[in-house]
Amino acid sequence: MPTISKKELEEHRQLCKDRDHGRIFTPDGLRLICEGFNKDPEAIGKHILETLARFQKGQIVRHLKPVDMKAAEEAKDLGEKALRFVKEHKKVLLSRF
Repeated sequence: MPTISKKELEEHRQLCKDRDHGRIFTPDGLRLICEGFNKDPEAIGKHILETLARFQKGQIVRHLKPVDMKAAEEAKDLGEKALRFVKEHKKVLLSRF
């Protein structure tokens, strides 16, 4: 049975932590961005490049702090907004597939 080194294990844990805190692309996140730009490759590419430039200039924090649960409870739930959007645009979204 193959084993991994402590360094590889720590890198895997960091990757999972970054994924859980929204610091890396996931298929769902990428799908959301694509839908947000109506699957227009030029608009998606422009957005990604502009975001990368802002990261490099330090205008976007690279490592976010863990979510403050009290503040999260006070904020509106993004999931509810997404579901509301899907319900309102169901016909448009389904017609694209």
